[in-house]
Amino acid sequence: MSLFGGDPTEQMQSCLFNSLLCSPKKVTNKLKYNYAEQLFNLRFTAKSLTRESKKCEKDVKANKKKCKQAMEKGNSEGARIYAENAIRLHNQSLNYLKLSSRIDAVAARVNTAVQMGKLTNNMTKIVGSMDSVMKTMDVEKV
Repeated sequence: MSLFGGDPTEQMQSCLFNSLLCSPKKVTNKLKYNYAEQLFNLRFTAKSLTRESKKCEKDVKANKKKCKQAMEKGNSEGARIYAENAIRLHNQSLNYLKLSSRIDAVAARVNTAVQMGKLTNNMTKIVGSMDSVMKTMDVEKV
């Protein structure tokens, strides 16, 4: 027995039925909002990954400098540790850039989908208005 009374499957079915009865305008506006929000999140994530990559490259330079200083002092163990850190950070920076590039590609696809949806809606409106104009015009005069 559910809290709201009735069979839970009936409630789910009525909820689905009510969602199908929503006007298409509300559904499309909601979808457009979600696409725009997702597009913003994708772009933001790509930029933050690029920033992290630059930060790692900065750390690579610092570790290389520390490695060089350790080698000059004769500290081979410290130099090896700094060199390992520099290599690891460099690989991490490259991975950040790869992921950022992939996310940019997804964002571009989402943007294309949004633009195509807008174009489709505009074309539908234009065709509808052209149809109404053609009905009111006398074809023999044209």
